[in-house]
Amino acid sequence: GALTGPDGDLEPRGADTASEFDRQADKLVAGILGTGAEVLALQEIENNGSGAGSAIGTLVDLINAEDANANFAFVDPTGSGGFIGEDAITTGIVYDTDAVTLLYSDYIVFEESSAATTVALASAIATAIGHNFNAYDQLNRPSVAATFVDHLSGETFTVVSSHFKSKGDSGLVALAEAAEAYLAGGGTAITQADLDALYADPNFDQGNGQGFWNAARTDAAMELSEWITTEY
Repeated sequence: GALTGPDGDLEPRGADTASEFDRQADKLVAGILGTGAEVLALQEIENNGSGAGSAIGTLVDLINAEDANANFAFVDPTGSGGFIGEDAITTGIVYDTDAVTLLYSDYIVFEESSAATTVALASAIATAIGHNFNAYDQLNRPSVAATFVDHLSGETFTVVSSHFKSKGDSGLVALAEAAEAYLAGGGTAITQADLDALYADPNFDQGNGQGFWNAARTDAAMELSEWITTEY
């Protein structure tokens, strides 16, 4: 029944009963240990920080409890157990301290500049026709990076965990349909040109297989590439 996220006001995802949590946790822990991997990037874990009782801390505890030889830890790029991003879920990294040593970690919050243009256009249309459009502040979850040294080879390497915005419309289709109905009903607060601009927006599905919010994902990919190149 508890809410989650940085402001404690977001609906949690995943298990909604204790028995379902146990089932999912057993599957996750077995899967993680079964890979034999020494560093794992997590794309979706509850965004409740990395302090006592956090989801990522609990996951690591369950891994270590399952295998007496396991000595996993998690990366805290905030350095203070803080939240990463504004969503109910976030990215993360866990690693085997017997195999690697963490040297450095950080995270990037994406500017995703094209999204601001899309949201401004969509919000203006929604306001004009009296439609409720939920404007997202962050579409791409922040990426977490960590640099390790391998105990056997002595070589260093960097892992980045990223979770870009999905191809889902996130309210744009409902807005467009509401705008179409508004214009068909004789509404004059917007014009067909306004709606056409929404359809032509690079974050609207252009029918090329990239789905919705492709420009925002491209923004993030370019920002991530530059960040890794300059920081690592």
